[in-house]
This record gives sequence, C-alpha cells and structure tokens, in this order.
Amino acid sequence: MTEPSFPTAGAQPVSKAELRRHAGLVRQREARRLGQAAGDRIARHVLDAVPLRPFEMAAGYWPVRAEADPLPLMLALKAMGHGLCLPEVAARNAPLLFRRWLPGEPLTAGAYGIPAPGAGARLVTPSLVLVPGVWFDRQGARLGYGGGFYDRTLEALRRGRRPTIVGIAYDAQLGDRLAREPHDAVMDFVVTERRVIRTR
Repeated sequence: MTEPSFPTAGAQPVSKAELRRHAGLVRQREARRLGQAAGDRIARHVLDAVPLRPFEMAAGYWPVRAEADPLPLMLALKAMGHGLCLPEVAARNAPLLFRRWLPGEPLTAGAYGIPAPGAGARLVTPSLVLVPGVWFDRQGARLGYGGGFYDRTLEALRRGRRPTIVGIAYDAQLGDRLAREPHDAVMDFVVTERRVIRTR
C-alpha cells in the first residue's frame, strides 16, 4: 500500500475524496499496528502538554472506523474530576449536541451508527473538545468526513467562549498544509501518539 502524502508545491493536487480514501487505509493500518498503546500515549501527551481548566467539561468521541482511541484520555480526565460528554448528531446541517456521559453508562446507536448517550442524558456545553479526523496538517487544519459537523460545532462553541480544541490522530495522519476554506475549523492542538503540536 502506498502511504498518502499531501502534495508539495508544484505537484498535481489531490482531491479531498482521494485523500480521505488513502488516509482511511493509513488509519486502519495504524490501528492494527499500534493497538491500545496509541490511546495510552495520546492520553499522556494531552495531560502533560495541553493546559486544562479545573473540573471542566470534556467532549470526547466514541472511536469508529479505526479512529485513534480517546477513551484512555477520557477515563484519566474523569479520574481527575473533569466531566465527560459525547456528541450527538441533531440534524444534518446543525451543530452537534453534547450529552453528559459517565463511563459504563449504556450508549445507543445514533446517526451513522455512532454510539451516543440516550436522549435522556443531560445536554452540556464542553470547554475541552477532542476531535477525530481523517487527516490533519501541522497548522491545525483538519479534513473530516465531509458533513461539516465539527466545523459548525466549533464555530458555535467559539462564539463568546475560548474552548480548547484538540485534534486526535495517529502520527501517520499528519501531512503538509491542507487547502483551507473559510468555514473550516482549526485545532488549537493536534496530538498523536508521538507528539503534541500547538497551532495557536
């Protein structure tokens, strides 16, 4: 398999669809190769390098499609006294909602089959958001699945607030500068099993 790499200056541009396809293969390979160790290393990097507010509400995600696992970090944050929540797709063109979640509580199959807390779980507003992605660049730009959910969500959260936005990925999902559109959200940090990149 050929690893994807974002084209350098002068190269033929790669479409987002092709980059998503190649990046998905890389992500599957890294999930098999690194296993649980990646999530543990990511947790240590975040706790060591990302400033945290006392007892803040942290939005994680339930890993699907071989996404880098944030659950070790979420469990560590809960042990430190932080609250946890998970995203919910409310409507196709709307920002995500976040519902309070405690480890061990049952989840239901939400939109796109992604596990989420039930409708009875309390809605909350996170100040720390862990964001999965297909591809990231070292300036904090992110390529997602194409639905724009996190772009809309992070724009809404940043209105009048200063949440900390952390992209979570395998190091092999980092590449050169992505073409960025005005609506594309930028991460404050990108954290992999190998490093922490502070983008702002």
